[in-house]
Amino acid sequence: MHTYTGVRELIIADDKLQEFYEDGKEYGFYTNEYIKVKNTSGNVIYLAKWNGEKVVPIKYSKINNEYFGIITPRNDEQKFLLSMLQDDSLIGRVCLSPFGCGKSFISLAWALNEVTSKRSKYNCIRYIRNNHILRDCNDIGFLPSGQNDKLKPWAMEIADILGDEDTLDLYIDQKKIILEFMGFCRGRSWERSIIFLEEAQNATPYQIATLMSRCGQDSCFIAVGDMRQTDKDIFTKNSGIEKMVNKLKGNPLFGMVALQKNERSEFSSLADLLLED
Repeated sequence: MHTYTGVRELIIADDKLQEFYEDGKEYGFYTNEYIKVKNTSGNVIYLAKWNGEKVVPIKYSKINNEYFGIITPRNDEQKFLLSMLQDDSLIGRVCLSPFGCGKSFISLAWALNEVTSKRSKYNCIRYIRNNHILRDCNDIGFLPSGQNDKLKPWAMEIADILGDEDTLDLYIDQKKIILEFMGFCRGRSWERSIIFLEEAQNATPYQIATLMSRCGQDSCFIAVGDMRQTDKDIFTKNSGIEKMVNKLKGNPLFGMVALQKNERSEFSSLADLLLED
């Protein structure tokens, strides 16, 4: 299992703060690693990033959309995530977390807002999910109709964000959302696209590499997932997202944020108890 989280927490005494701001090299940060600085009392006093040369404060803006309203981060890690998503210098972006922490909601809300903005360079979201049903569930059998109808059951989280399935259909009809089947991606080249991989824990290194290599001019690659929820043993033994993180950490084109706190509801957080040994 990966150990790099993209976020480092430091406790720094007041008399060492200026030294830290002026020269953070001694800490051995990876490029694009996010930093939460606390004082000796345990209070968070600074949220920053190592840009490869120095410590810089993070920047982010609220998301404001006609369908899902205003979205603001609820904790420091979500602030890092929003800052990462809004950083155009990063082409590859990964967010991993347990369920309920907001990785998919915030990432998809940002992506949906981008493809409806006239100022954005992105034309569409290419939504991809290795369409495995939940572990130990029976298959529902053959799904009729075309590719969109077959893939849409795996994209209903987007309908939840937009408010209903009709709005999802509208985005699909307008080609702002394109449901892509992972098995048909090889040989493609996608420009001005947000390539969005959901349930990234269910992918091998070869599958992740195939999707990354589709990334053309003015495109980016976003992967979100929960390493505890793999649906086949092969993805645990040969994890593509784990290899991606370990190989790309510190690359100036890559960023990662791991979320920790469940923000969905108090009851949903109790589900963690069922996953403990």
